[in-house]
Amino acid sequence: MSDIHFVTVKACYDADGTELTPDVKFECRGDKTSPCHQYPDCSCEVWEDDHEHPKVTHGECWIESWFQADGHAYDGPDRDEMNGDWGIPAGMDRAGAVSTTFEMEYVSWEFAAAAHG
Repeated sequence: MSDIHFVTVKACYDADGTELTPDVKFECRGDKTSPCHQYPDCSCEVWEDDHEHPKVTHGECWIESWFQADGHAYDGPDRDEMNGDWGIPAGMDRAGAVSTTFEMEYVSWEFAAAAHG
């Protein structure tokens, strides 16, 4: 699905030049027919492909809410473990298609051009 999921990272600084938490925006360019818009309509906290509740069409990509709730972490080859919970390298200003992986407690992501494995 890397062709429909995009992230824009914009470095942010205070008046003294100290780097602040970067601005991270997620965008799904899919529609209701995209796989990321097909998921169970239940109150379960998590689900797998064989989940007992049938998948239904949703207006929102399931990944969107993870980014809105800061439940994501950058996992590119330049990941910076010391730079906050997200792992985004200092000064990153980048936008592009991403690949994502659901890690049960968060969504990891990396720019598609940097995908490994």
